[in-house]
Amino acid sequence: MKNHLMPLRAIGFNAGQYGDIIISLVAARVFKSIYTNSHLTYGIAKKYSDISRFILRSPYVDDVHVWSGYDNFPMSDDLNFLRSQNYDIVFNPMPNHIDPCWYNYRHICQEMCFMHGLPIPADLNIDIPRHNSINEISSTRICVNTFGVTNSPKKSLSIRNSRKLVLELHKRGYETLQICPSNHPDIGATKRVSLPYSEAVRFLETVEAIITIDSSLCWAASALNIPILGLYSSTYLPDLASVSAYQPAAGSFVGIEAPNINDIPVAKILESLFSLQNAK
Repeated sequence: MKNHLMPLRAIGFNAGQYGDIIISLVAARVFKSIYTNSHLTYGIAKKYSDISRFILRSPYVDDVHVWSGYDNFPMSDDLNFLRSQNYDIVFNPMPNHIDPCWYNYRHICQEMCFMHGLPIPADLNIDIPRHNSINEISSTRICVNTFGVTNSPKKSLSIRNSRKLVLELHKRGYETLQICPSNHPDIGATKRVSLPYSEAVRFLETVEAIITIDSSLCWAASALNIPILGLYSSTYLPDLASVSAYQPAAGSFVGIEAPNINDIPVAKILESLFSLQNAK
């Protein structure tokens, strides 16, 4: 690598999925802290490219490039692009974990840096400034995000329990927001938003808090400093010592865990939400 003070051009980091793209912003910050005069292009797979405008809001990202491949990376277009750009540093957009049970050794934000050969940071903040135009934050609006891309029975709340949670929130005077792909089940929220990622996140910026499973919206909320009530399965990953390894480590956060998140009583979720709001 060049001298730290010399200008250089780099491209990184994880090309997908949405959550990993957001978490990798910690790696971007670490990289920029070392190479202060660098230009960093963020490489994002085409299937996740609707997150690009959100990522460009990061102070550590100078540009975005959309990779053609993901599962079949690299495609010929990707190789031709790299040859034409002649970057000083190319971080692998499809890195592998060195330790199968990495989560028992490092926080996920630290793991992102470790996989890319960067120093492991103590600061795990993911900072994305909010839009100045967002002035409709409601103290009674809660985002409810209970399904993920993987939709594991242990990790996702069932449709029945999701609707029960939303109903109980409505009874207590809350309005609810569901941000999700169009093919996700309707859980009876006050408002349902199915838009490209960067547009959908604008709605997330209007809520008082988010109740969420382990998902990209959880990390987007953390980046935007939105209070988070996280629901976690303690048995989703094999030999997991602590779910804290893949929970946001900064900002206003309360986590609840059970072997299967459907075993978490709605009453406990509501109680934890009140505690989260009162702690602000």
